[in-house]
Amino acid sequence: MSSEESKIKKKIESLTLLSLAKRFYRFYRPYFGLDAKNLKRTMLAGGIILGNTLLAFALVFVNTSMASLMGLLLVPGVTYTAFFYAAAQCMAAIVGYGAITGVDAWMASLLGSSLAHSINKKLENRWMKSKGYYGATLLPKSSAQNPSQLISHDNYELNATVTELFDNFLTTVSNFAVGIVGLYMLSVPLELSLFSLSFVLPGYLVISTVIYAVIYNSITNKMGDSLEDLQSKQRKMEGKIQTKINHIKTHAEAIAFKKGTDYEHKSLLDSIKQSRAVQVSVSKIRSLLTFATNLHAEFTSFFAILLCAPNIIAQKLSFASILEIPYHFQNVVNFFTWKSDNFDKVTDCAVSLKRIEDFNATLTKWEKLQEDNRAHLQFSKGNNKAIEIKNLTLKKPDGTLILQKFTQSIPKGKVTLLQAASGVGKTSILRAVAGLSPYASGKISGLSDNMHFIPSHPYFPVQRSLLDAILYPSQKKATAQEIRKIKGLMRELSFNESIINDLEVVKDWFGPHLSDGEKQRIEIISAIMKKPDTLFMDEATSRVDHDAKTDNKGKIERLLKKHLPDTTIVYTDHNPSESGFCDNRIYLSNSRKAMAKR
Repeated sequence: MSSEESKIKKKIESLTLLSLAKRFYRFYRPYFGLDAKNLKRTMLAGGIILGNTLLAFALVFVNTSMASLMGLLLVPGVTYTAFFYAAAQCMAAIVGYGAITGVDAWMASLLGSSLAHSINKKLENRWMKSKGYYGATLLPKSSAQNPSQLISHDNYELNATVTELFDNFLTTVSNFAVGIVGLYMLSVPLELSLFSLSFVLPGYLVISTVIYAVIYNSITNKMGDSLEDLQSKQRKMEGKIQTKINHIKTHAEAIAFKKGTDYEHKSLLDSIKQSRAVQVSVSKIRSLLTFATNLHAEFTSFFAILLCAPNIIAQKLSFASILEIPYHFQNVVNFFTWKSDNFDKVTDCAVSLKRIEDFNATLTKWEKLQEDNRAHLQFSKGNNKAIEIKNLTLKKPDGTLILQKFTQSIPKGKVTLLQAASGVGKTSILRAVAGLSPYASGKISGLSDNMHFIPSHPYFPVQRSLLDAILYPSQKKATAQEIRKIKGLMRELSFNESIINDLEVVKDWFGPHLSDGEKQRIEIISAIMKKPDTLFMDEATSRVDHDAKTDNKGKIERLLKKHLPDTTIVYTDHNPSESGFCDNRIYLSNSRKAMAKR
């Protein structure tokens, strides 16, 4: 065993069905009940339980009719009428058993689908409505998971497998009950003589079968206890590889420019090698489990007949009983070995459940952080003359101080430049004003609901047109007047006519169709179309060329003054122009105290 495997094995906690069942109960409890939204799932679960109860009776009927048919064949002079009547009874029992099994599987499938849909809606709603998609990354020591696979794949697989296992377990329980009764009924008392003493063991087949099942189950559990942790580690490694590949795709041009192919190749190859090491460990354990289960599958019938040997030799068992005993023996053993027989599925479910539990725990931490922060950062209506910021203190997730007791008055209807060196807190102030900073305290007044923010990195919705990007997040259809105005603004900002003509064409507009400067100009047009009371811009023209020939930055500034004359504009810019666009400047010093200069 490698040192890596040894480390993994030390961390392993034995996966018990009871502990897993408790976790699943807590997880699924909100999705069942007698209220309108949960009644259908409750009825399906009840139907599955009822179906498996009926399966137990159907199984008894099958066994009884089969035994009658086999016994009839041994009767001298049996007539065809009697034989076909017994065969018809046996066929009816088998068809009935199959029909109940089919309906039961159908209900399990419906239940799994319904659970997956409801859980997905709840996960998506929490992630989006609480702004968890943004906030989870701000948690201290954050290990926020990417929910893309969780919502699109893992949840559906989890619920399909859980309902399948639930149904399978109930079937195993019903078969176990039938098997115990059947073995006890067929277990002719075993007479043993030891020295001068004689013993009679009633139901010895039941006792022997349980002992065999417990020993086999103990062996397979010891082999498989480490599988859950290894599979969890394998999932993490697969996620790490996906993240690196997506990172390379996202920053492909930068990597190519910087000639970073070899660097990224080595990093990705290292992750693949680490994943392979875990996969090898998983394969070894699975191979051992497969060996044990295959050996058990071939050995059970032999062991059952071996147990019956004394009574077979003494001719105390009928031929039909001898054929029936291995079947009951297997059903009893299956109950005790259910976990090991379904180990892969059980551990897959445990791993997926852990991912969802971790995801929900992350969202809970973020929601609590937001709730706790509401008392520290207070917003009020204020007055019509200025936006007042008082005693604003900002921190990083690790508690490091960014800005302390920042107090400033920002005049309304004017353009204010927030200026400082990198890392002093310009963007953090904008986040606090937007209510996006969970590590802020102080008071902010004078803001209306009609605010618009332009982030430092332009945003374009997926598989949408350029028009959709400009009007985002509005879902209303643009009017002809709005389209004319947008095209006019694009011409004023020197967009190529081919781009203007493709305004309503769906493309990957965040891709190579626009330059970085053009993407920022699209954000400016979007802001103008919103007509906000207050506009916050974070390095919104950093990629726009400044040369006198094109004068694109000057065009943007004049356009904002022209179309948003009464809007309060607060912006950050590492390379501000001297064109007179700015009415007011606020300097943030490295000592984390603000100084104003007008």
